[in-house]
Amino acid sequence: MSGRFINLWNWIFKPQVRLEANFPWTLGKSLKTYGIASLIYLIGTTLPMMLLSLVFRSVLSAYPELFANLSEQGFLLIIVVMALVCFICGFAAEVWYIRRRLKLEKFSFKKTLALNLDSLNGSRWAVVWRALLAFAWIVVLTQVVERLLPVSHVVDPAADFARSLSGVPALLFVFLGVIVAPIVEEIVFRGFLYNAVRTSFRSDKAMAFFGSKGWGDLAAAFTSALVFGLFHMNFMQFPALNWAALPIYTVTGMVMSESYRRSGSLYVPILVHAFNNLTVMALTYLVA
Repeated sequence: MSGRFINLWNWIFKPQVRLEANFPWTLGKSLKTYGIASLIYLIGTTLPMMLLSLVFRSVLSAYPELFANLSEQGFLLIIVVMALVCFICGFAAEVWYIRRRLKLEKFSFKKTLALNLDSLNGSRWAVVWRALLAFAWIVVLTQVVERLLPVSHVVDPAADFARSLSGVPALLFVFLGVIVAPIVEEIVFRGFLYNAVRTSFRSDKAMAFFGSKGWGDLAAAFTSALVFGLFHMNFMQFPALNWAALPIYTVTGMVMSESYRRSGSLYVPILVHAFNNLTVMALTYLVA
């Protein structure tokens, strides 16, 4: 019995780490690249929104009869399509810039971010069971954190918006949340940001502060997860921001970082992210 307990303890707290800490850039260069990439993301989302809004207004002015009898769901379809286009354009531009910077220095985008199954010997099943296990941890930990918060309920604006959708708009919103968002967000927040910070936090100077690679990895996971959480804050509602949701997003991001660290494959946190968003979507529509 004691042997099994020791094995379980080691599996949880002393796992095999498959993700190599070999990101090719210094922390300063990585953060500079991330800052520029984030600016490109903002431009990539803002410009399409402005152009689509201009087109919509022009069509509305020229053909008002087209929108005279437009239903609420028809109007919501336009909003969802615009959001989908802007989200994809913004993140596509950000990922393009990161990939371009790596390629200019002769680094493989997929290999640098571990966007492959090399560490798992090509096993898709290894990705699936690790993702399911990590998702189970997210469910448990977020429930614990939410019950420790000094609020009765954590509000999710995206979930509230999803409840107003049905039909094609709902399907497009699910596609955005379950397919598109997990891929591009994991590339940016785990594949790039966590990788870069983790490698830097394992330097000799950082080790003098953290004391061990494990604590450095934990700090990197927290840093990238905090940025991930802040990204999901609805700053359009400033200063009435939903700060209660930040710990939930941060814990979720840390679990996905750990699944990435243990597996050595970015496909694992991508799948964890997809499971998480799919569950939120399902509960949103089933409970609504």
